[in-house]
Amino acid sequence: MIIRVKITRPENRNYFDVTDGEIVHVDLDDYAAGVLAGEVYASWPAETLKAQAVAARSFGVAKARQRMNQTYDVDDTSSYQAFKPYNIRKEYTQAAMETAGEILVYDGEVALVKYCASNGGRTVSGSKPYLPEQDDPWDSVANKGRNGHGIGMSQWGAKVMGDAEFSYEEILAFYYPGTEIVQASIIGTDILDAWLNYLDANIGRSVYVYGAQGQKATEVGDVEAWIDRRSQTTEAAMRAWGYYQEKEAAIGAENIRFFDCSGLAMYFFQNLAGISENDASANTLYGGCEPVAREDLCPGDFVFIDTNGRKSHVGYVGRNGKIIEARGSGYGVEANDFSKRPWTHFGRHKWLKDAIEKSNIAPPADELETPDVDVKRLQVYLLSADIDALPISGVDGIYGSETDNAVCSLIQRLESVREEFGYGDT
Repeated sequence: MIIRVKITRPENRNYFDVTDGEIVHVDLDDYAAGVLAGEVYASWPAETLKAQAVAARSFGVAKARQRMNQTYDVDDTSSYQAFKPYNIRKEYTQAAMETAGEILVYDGEVALVKYCASNGGRTVSGSKPYLPEQDDPWDSVANKGRNGHGIGMSQWGAKVMGDAEFSYEEILAFYYPGTEIVQASIIGTDILDAWLNYLDANIGRSVYVYGAQGQKATEVGDVEAWIDRRSQTTEAAMRAWGYYQEKEAAIGAENIRFFDCSGLAMYFFQNLAGISENDASANTLYGGCEPVAREDLCPGDFVFIDTNGRKSHVGYVGRNGKIIEARGSGYGVEANDFSKRPWTHFGRHKWLKDAIEKSNIAPPADELETPDVDVKRLQVYLLSADIDALPISGVDGIYGSETDNAVCSLIQRLESVREEFGYGDT
């Protein structure tokens, strides 16, 4: 999401190389980092900085929604929020990155949060239920007196809470009671667009764990033990732990979430969008779908694998027709060609039906190719010779590296038989 910022500060004019009053388009997370640079000290606790980042992002998004018909959303002064990107330090960037995209909502609407330097020990009531008048013992400890309007979060009070090792979620819950943290991508957009944005955003940033539904790696405690408790077999746990270690080294634990196939959908529809009150398995998700023909699949639709009459796995059609899925233990959220898996059933869920049919956007036809029947026959033969020959791909109709390795292995075994019994000697 982009925030339109009117530039007035001389330092910002130099930073962006623009004239006074020009409008610049700033990525939402970059905007949050720039506000941190203008509002709080880099030496403050990391959790305090993260709370300020979420508050800054929430204010920016709320103003963008209010002023969508205006030429800009905010300016760079404290009339909105002090925005000083020229003064960004690594601590500000880190706080923005670790809360990437997060904003506060109340009763489904973006919270127009307010904050001040200090409130003298008691907050002043604002115009919203999440801006109550209440005692603020943390601000009292800071002992900075009243500095500002006194509504919402006390920045010095948040600093004291951070010193006391409260999390940024706890800081925000104290100052903005009743709000929830969600991703900005689901706000102010069509539900289909938000769903597709969400799917894209999770590709390559997650680890499959059975029963998982969007938990952050930094929130589960001992990650290896957590994975082991949830996994159905020791082998699955080992694969998931190994893949997690690879992702942690590549992108950091703070950027990793855990999902299983249905949990990928339910984190969006239950936790973020609030459309569903209950969790759902792949089989339950299929029950909420209207069946569609394969050739009628559109971005946003669901695809399923049936095992003995139950839908055991679910994937989702992405913008470009690729199937986005939390693939299985040892993998994460991936976007693959339709032919990568033996999808058997296709559906349009009631939560998205109207939006999909209004959009009338179909994926490229070549992305929904049917798996090669001859390759599938070969794979069945390979499995009849060795049940463990295709542990990852199975019978997917794709002649990939695993199938090729299995063919080579079978040829080698047959050659060994020839040599043992003396056939084929010249």
